[in-house]
Amino acid sequence: MSEVEMAVEMAAENGEAIPFDPAAPPLPRIMNTHCWTNQAGCQGIAQYKNTGAQAASYTVWRDNGRLGRSNFVLQPGQGQGIDVQTGDTQSAVWGSVVVPDDAPRSYIWVA
Repeated sequence: MSEVEMAVEMAAENGEAIPFDPAAPPLPRIMNTHCWTNQAGCQGIAQYKNTGAQAASYTVWRDNGRLGRSNFVLQPGQGQGIDVQTGDTQSAVWGSVVVPDDAPRSYIWVA
């Protein structure tokens, strides 16, 4: 066990602040959750789950499409989290197809 790992373990056992390790990866950004993506400052991981009996195709429109789109297909019972933020919208259709550009869009709930 390295000196840093021992210091972290000892601090955690004693309820103290964990020492800074410059070699550690950066901390994840603070996310404003429990919001809709039409609210200012909303960002986080939106959870998708296909509870249907057939495949479902999803598109997340980045800044309502101005910054592109993220497409994914979930088979029945599958789930996936995707990073979203203010301005993003979503569309979904049944089947393993590309979501059409004119599909209805809605804002996304970030739990």
